[in-house]
Amino acid sequence: MKSAFAVLYRPGPAWNASLSFHQQEGVARHRDFLEAKHQEGSLIFGGPFLDDSGGLAVYRADSLDDVHRALASDETVKDGLLQYEIHPYVIAFRSG
Repeated sequence: MKSAFAVLYRPGPAWNASLSFHQQEGVARHRDFLEAKHQEGSLIFGGPFLDDSGGLAVYRADSLDDVHRALASDETVKDGLLQYEIHPYVIAFRSG
């Protein structure tokens, strides 16, 4: 059975602090990555914080290592635009 993992994204060393999230060079590649993960069923939900401090995504995976491998393939992580931390997560309440 797959587990849930909460991922906190935050600006990496290549982040330009004078620009908003949507103005960052390469942010479209991150959206493409998330869209692909959503289409394959591994991304449950995700999005940026409105204060441009990063974002949150919740993934479904077999293991923590699987999540690390997937996130390491995100070009914006490779390029240093974003960094992340992963936390095992339980979806205790859900509406809809």
